Amino acid sequence: MTMDRILIGIDGSESAGAAARWAAELARQLDATILAVHGFARHPMLSGDTNDDLYATEQREFADGWCTPLEDSGVDYRLIMEVGDPRDLLLSIAVREDADMIVVGNRGRSPVVELMLGSVAGYVSHHAPVPVVIVRT
Repeated sequence: MTMDRILIGIDGSESAGAAARWAAELARQLDATILAVHGFARHPMLSGDTNDDLYATEQREFADGWCTPLEDSGVDYRLIMEVGDPRDLLLSIAVREDADMIVVGNRGRSPVVELMLGSVAGYVSHHAPVPVVIVRT
């Protein structure tokens, strides 16, 4: 089996960290590249400047903290952070980037979002155009 690109959802949660470690190990074995994806949801009750500040802060956390398991693994990876619903972004980016697999953790960092929108892992597993691995913590 050949696999060139493994897309992972990263949100700063313990589950996402476990998914990143799992995907990095697989990428190392297959000589694949990781596409680390984070979706930023703008907050409708906040001003544009406040949303921009939150975006910048989250972008730093994504690059400098949440993706540490990828940096430590030595595999090739690329960061993709876009504004939008993480469920939809994971699917659209998987298609756009021609990903061979999507890897997500089983629990995100926001139980409120999960309650309102449903599980990202569940949604992605039902709608993905490629195989999905859900890493349990």
